[in-house]
This record gives sequence, C-alpha cells and structure tokens, in this order.
Amino acid sequence: YWMIRDELSGEGEHRIDRYFHFADMEIFCNEDRKLIHTRSPQGHNLAVLSIEKDNTAIEIMRGGNEPESGWIAPGYGKKSRAPVVRYSTMARLPIALNTLIIPFKEGVPGIEVEVIQLSESDSMSDQGFVMEVDDKKDILFFSTRNDGSPTEFRSGGWLADGRLSSVRLDK
Repeated sequence: YWMIRDELSGEGEHRIDRYFHFADMEIFCNEDRKLIHTRSPQGHNLAVLSIEKDNTAIEIMRGGNEPESGWIAPGYGKKSRAPVVRYSTMARLPIALNTLIIPFKEGVPGIEVEVIQLSESDSMSDQGFVMEVDDKKDILFFSTRNDGSPTEFRSGGWLADGRLSSVRLDK
C-alpha cells in the first residue's frame, strides 16, 4: 500500500477536497468506511481509504461540466468520461489528512487503521498509525515539526524518535 499525507497549515474552518482520477471502470463506495474500490475485468484494482472519517464525504463524479467532474485526457486533445472521486472534509486548520491506496487483484483486502494522536504533543504532525492490511501489521509514526525537533513515540514496546518511523510485524 501507499500512504498519502497532506499537511495543511492556516487558520479557521475550511472545506478540503482531495481528488482521485481513475480510468473508465466501475467504482464502488462504502460511505461509512470512507472507502472506494475499483473493479477491473483485468484484475488490476485499487482501494482508496480516507483515514479521517469525521466530517468527510465521498462523491463519485463522471462527465460533469467542470474539469474536475469526471474527465481524463488519454492523449493530446482528447478527453473521455471517467470516474473522479472527491473526498471533502470540513476541518479547522492546521490539519494532517491521510489516505491509503491499496492495490489488489480480487476481493477488497481487509483494512483496519488505528490512529494514535500523541497526547503530549501540540503538533498536528505528530501522529502514529497501526495499520492492518490482510496479513500485514505495520506501525507508522510521523513527526514533522516546524522547528525540526524530534518527538519520542512509544507503541507496543517500540520506541522511535525520527521524522518517519516504520515497523512491520508478523501477525
């Protein structure tokens, strides 16, 4: 899998949109889990999961009037209708938004994510994640403070103090 981490600075409440463009294929949505996934006849599929669930909505667009509403350009001067997924989140800035992209062949993989917000930190960038995707269990920790100082992170007997730490555990 891949994790996309968007860190937004600023003040006040804003609507934040994240867009994902797909080839012309079937897209399925699980609004409760904030998960979409493709179904390709060739078996090359993706699941996209917003880790943040609160105040987040999913919309699948195809061939609307605006450029972001469901078009792709397969070549110069050509455009085709294709699904575009928009995750819209209402949130106060600063905030970090995290999205998982998981490739799979058949059957959407089991995905569980636990977010660990460090209580001793006042930075939105200091977050940990315990992620289970099928038979893999990973612990990730991000610390990207503006002053460059590391934050100590503890989870399940592990200690890390880097800007990014990653551990894969056998289940």
